[in-house]
Amino acid sequence: MFPPGRRGQAVARRFRHKAAAVDGEMVDVINNMPLVRAFCGLRYEHDRFDATVDRELTARGRSLRYSGETPAASRRHHRSC
Repeated sequence: MFPPGRRGQAVARRFRHKAAAVDGEMVDVINNMPLVRAFCGLRYEHDRFDATVDRELTARGRSLRYSGETPAASRRHHRSC
């Protein structure tokens, strides 16, 4: 009975870590925008941010599938609140 709960906690923890990484990347790029522009790094930063968001979305999907809640069901739940 407890091992699935522990696995679910690990999945949720990985998702939270990936979501925090997206926030950190966004803050990093915004704070360093003058340097990014000075060194023509817009494409690089865009690609780096996209990769971070893709990892977060993958973790989110894994977390939602593990909990049994689909993204559509999640949207319905939030609309009813």
